Parts: sequence; structure tokens; C-alpha cells
Amino acid sequence: MTPADNAIRTPPHNIQAEACVLGSMMLDAGAIPIVREIVRDVDFFRPAHQVIFRGLCWMQDHEGAVGKVDLVTFREQLTKRKQLEAIGGIDYLVALVEGLPDAGNAAYYAKIIRDAALARGAILAGEALRKGGMDNDDLDALAAMASDAAESLARGSDTRHLDASVGVSANVEAAISGRRVSILWPWREVTRHARPCAPGCVTLICGAPSSGKTFWFQEACLAWHRQGVPLAVLHLEKDRTYHLGRVLAQLGGNGSLAHDEWQQGHPEEARSAMEAHRAQIQDYGRSLYDSPGVMTLDAVLQWLRARVSEGARIVGVDPITAADAGRERWGKDAEFMLACGRLAMKAGASVVLVTHPPKGTGKEAPSGDNLAGGAAYFRNSDVVLWLQGHNPPIENDVQTPCGPATWDHNRTVTFCKTRDGTGVGLSVALNFDPATLQTSEVGVIQKKKKGG
Repeated sequence: MTPADNAIRTPPHNIQAEACVLGSMMLDAGAIPIVREIVRDVDFFRPAHQVIFRGLCWMQDHEGAVGKVDLVTFREQLTKRKQLEAIGGIDYLVALVEGLPDAGNAAYYAKIIRDAALARGAILAGEALRKGGMDNDDLDALAAMASDAAESLARGSDTRHLDASVGVSANVEAAISGRRVSILWPWREVTRHARPCAPGCVTLICGAPSSGKTFWFQEACLAWHRQGVPLAVLHLEKDRTYHLGRVLAQLGGNGSLAHDEWQQGHPEEARSAMEAHRAQIQDYGRSLYDSPGVMTLDAVLQWLRARVSEGARIVGVDPITAADAGRERWGKDAEFMLACGRLAMKAGASVVLVTHPPKGTGKEAPSGDNLAGGAAYFRNSDVVLWLQGHNPPIENDVQTPCGPATWDHNRTVTFCKTRDGTGVGLSVALNFDPATLQTSEVGVIQKKKKGG
């Protein structure tokens, strides 16, 4: 028998994917409900893996009585059931966990298992039909068998027949335990009314040139980094060193640090600031990525997927409009935004894209109609934050933390869209200090005065 014959006769399966799924479930109990939405015990090719899968699911269903799933508690349950040695012993369980490339890819591994199981089912059905045809069986019975096989195959590829409450229940438990949270922005009202970094959220930050949107986004990124939030930012304009120079100025609270002329005239102060913040810049710099040149939207999407698979909770691109969509811009934009949404939802991550109005005059009204990328970006995003700069500052009635007051401010952020927030249409007054490159929040604007 040739190797090709063996390949044909061996049913499709992927033992490595099965091992990765089980390792993910033991390492992170939050992966269990995700996997259960995709596969069943019978989808595993190796019998021992079916036993392990059933045991892990049982433990999740009885977490209150037996404790949260981990390697120790699961070993105890298998020992009580006298199944530990049958599945390969504790050494095999340890190997499943230690051999796991990335626990965050549990859904991807599970789909490999499901597809292999569907292929095995199709082969078995085909062999049964072939045998029936060769044996001259009842044609009506064969037709019914073929119909049932096709229906079964279609049903197998559709996860709607599985427990639909599993995913919702998992999200509820993850929120209660603190594993699923909306990341705080450095500005209270922005977080409260827009929830721009909720799990699965795609957020657009729009602003005309000189509105300060890159400084604003960078200030948020530094705050998230200090919170310990895994972060990755792709800069499509200027290089990493340029942006880290601005980070130095923000960390030092001295906008002049971003200018070569000032550094030349104040060498000791510049060096002192560099030494004081060197460790922070080094650490934060690991989150920043250069563009290797003009990137296509497909290349940006691949970058986003890679960073999310590495565990980034927030991934950002500044500005997304610098990416090349090719000739079919509208179609590519829509395809890209839909893919971002799926990626964010699947991973429970947040995607933040910095953009601008098509003309960038600074006079455009905050509106989805005035976004670069137009309807494709507005329709397929969850949150749209429109930042405006005011020179000179404008005056408005603002609801501050201390009560209503009339306030001058040089920045306004308007919530053009808040899919899961309460603030659509609201505007918040901000003040950007060019001396420190830092932004303070004044409060929600109550009534715009004439000329605002």
C-alpha cells in the first residue's frame, strides 16, 4: 500500500488542534464556553480527548460545587472518576498545557476540529451511499440517505443548534469576575457616555489637521500603558522614534522637549528628562510599530490580527487613511471595517482607528457624512469621536463635576456614534495645554453659545 493510499484511508483529523483546544480550556476557563459553541465531544478524533472535553465541560457546569477549572482541580476530578490513567495521566495533561502556542486562539483551533469532523462525516456518508449504489439498494432509500447526509453536513457547519445561551452566560460571568471590562479612557465623561474601549468595540477618532487628535490618542495610550493594558499601535505617518520623542515631551510635561531647537538650547534639561523617563519610553516603545512603507488595508488587517493573537487588548492605527485601499476604495473600506469588527468581537479586544475629514479644513460639522471613508467607516464602527480644535478658545455652558458653569475651552469632542453608550450627540469640553501636551476634561456642554 502506498503512502497516498494511507492518506486516503486515514479519516481527516488534527490531533495538534485538539490538543491546543484542550490546553486552552485548562489554562483559561473563559475559553470553555467559546469552544462549546463550536464543537461537541464527538467531533474529537482521539477518544481520550473526548473524555477530557466532556470532563472540562462538566466542571464548568458545576463550578460552584467543584471549583473553577484549572490543571489541579481537573486532575482531581479525573482521579475521582478513575479516568486519569486512561487519558494518559497527569503528564499528558501537563503536556497539553505546556505545548499550547496561544490560549487566545481557542476558537480558531476549535474550528479546525469542527471542519475535520464535518469532513469525516461527509466521507462516511459518501461511503455508505457508494456501497448502497453498488449493492443496488432501494433508490428512494438512497435518495433519502443522501438528503439526510446533506442536511446533517449543513447542520454540522451551523453552530446555531448548540446551546445559544453559553456565550451570553460566559460574558456575564467574565464581567462579574472582572475578566471582561470596558477599558477606561483618561477622561471620565468620554468613558461614561461613549464606552469607546468596550470589548469588541471599533472606535474612530476623527479630527482635522492641527486638532490634536494624535496627541489625544497618544495621551490615552500612555494612560492605558500605565494601567497595564496590553497595547499595540501602528503609526502609518512618521516613524517610531518621532512619536517616542513626543512621548518624552508628554511624560516630562514639557511641550518644548519635542523641539530640536529647545533641546539644543537646554542640553542639561533635555538630557535630564531623557534619563528620568528612559525606562518608561523603552517599555512603552515596545507597543509602537513603524510602517515598513505604504501599507495596503489587507496588510494593516494582517498586522491587527497578529497583535490581537499576541494578546493585545487595544490595537490602534494612526491614521488609517494613510493605508492604500487600491482602486476599489469603497468596497475595500467596507471589507476592512467589517473584518475589524469580527476580529474585535471574537477576541474581546478594541480597535481604535484615527482618521480625518476628507478635506480637513477644520470647518466640517461633526457627522458621519463628513468622515474620510464615508458610509463604510461610519456604518461599520461602534463609536465615532470627533475632536475639534478652537483657536481662539470658545465659551460654553458646561456641566462640570462641581456643577454648571460657563467655561472657555480650546477642544471639543463630539460623540457622533455610540452603539453601546448613552451619549450619542453629546459634546464634551476639553482643554489642551500646549506647554505640557496634556488634555484636561471640563465637562459635558449643555448649550452651545453663538459662534461655537
